[in-house]
Amino acid sequence: MCARSFLALAVLLVGAPAAAFEADLVPVSRRLGEHDLRGSLTIAGAEGTVHVAVTDLNDAQGVGVDERVTLELRLRDGGRRRRVVIPVDVSGGEGEATESLGLQEGDMLVVHGARLRGPHGRTLAEIGSVTAATSPAPPEPPPGECADALASCQSDLGDCEQALDDCESGP
Repeated sequence: MCARSFLALAVLLVGAPAAAFEADLVPVSRRLGEHDLRGSLTIAGAEGTVHVAVTDLNDAQGVGVDERVTLELRLRDGGRRRRVVIPVDVSGGEGEATESLGLQEGDMLVVHGARLRGPHGRTLAEIGSVTAATSPAPPEPPPGECADALASCQSDLGDCEQALDDCESGP
């Protein structure tokens, strides 16, 4: 199944503004009641705050369930493998949870995958699509090279402006 072979790999630089990682959770089964499941996962903020939301988690009769499910995150934090389990209490088929990863400013975080598991360990959903991921900005040039970088940018801009002028003036 495509969802099972999908591997989300996003590099996050903690401390980046807004959401650093955002993904949809999609059901891995077409079982009756489970195919309606929707969810989202967000990791944001300087401490790496994880927020997971689940909706339409139904039983075979289409009735929203009341149970505790878990979100399992597979991460790499500064080169160390890390597995985080976050409980999510679901009531009437809907639930959400928020937990901090306790990261420090400048930590590098790689998300290898996420699974939403039912109370008996069966996988209900996985990351289906990454809707936003930010990567660290490219490194700044050393101070001695700034003048060369600026000249290069201005030269490229000049070439672009000339090409645009040529295009607009016609043949």
